[in-house]
Amino acid sequence: MARLSSQTTTPIKIYLLGSFRVERDAQTIHFSTRQVKSLFAFLVLHPEQHSQITRR
Repeated sequence: MARLSSQTTTPIKIYLLGSFRVERDAQTIHFSTRQVKSLFAFLVLHPEQHSQITRR
């Protein structure tokens, strides 16, 4: 997995309380579906490594 240097990345602001929103460079990041938003929030709250789960 490639990692970017912390010197070249802009912090991402994540708001989980109240209205869910994610911002970078003062711009709101929009998610395509509620499921994608939920998965993103889960991964933020549980940063440990996760195994890949495949659907059949």
